[in-house]
Amino acid sequence: MRIILNKPKKVMPMKIKLSELPEGAKGKILELYIPVELRERLFGLGFVEGEQIEVLKRAPLGDPVVYKIKGSSVTLRNDIASKIVVDSSIFPLYYAEPGKYKIVRIFGGRGILMKLQQIGLILEKTIDVEKNSFGKVTILLDGKKHVLPRGQALKILVEEFK
Repeated sequence: MRIILNKPKKVMPMKIKLSELPEGAKGKILELYIPVELRERLFGLGFVEGEQIEVLKRAPLGDPVVYKIKGSSVTLRNDIASKIVVDSSIFPLYYAEPGKYKIVRIFGGRGILMKLQQIGLILEKTIDVEKNSFGKVTILLDGKKHVLPRGQALKILVEEFK
């Protein structure tokens, strides 16, 4: 008889473009796909593989974005940030695969926050992602199924439940 022990699930970071990293999230730079002349300038600012980066603030229309790297604030446009790949354990619910997740942050105005609170989506709540397809995320929360559209799922930051 073979005994199979369940190993604890390892939390896998998610590869994501720096431009898609939500405000307040941190990541580690993995790859830069930047032209040589701009690459040297970014290297000088600390944009090197393995360096920790945090999204501090987005402009009202989403571009440019202020990042914190090596203790300095640097502003980049999304066309440049989209060529930098980072890994992050915190990401929008929209990118979550089926499994258990914990809500770590919710963005939005009073209306969206109240709507999500009415169905029970609050900080530190654990949810089960059942299905993620066609721009909609199906979650199981307190025994009830809820379908969240893409816009709402992008405003909810989650991390894999350990």
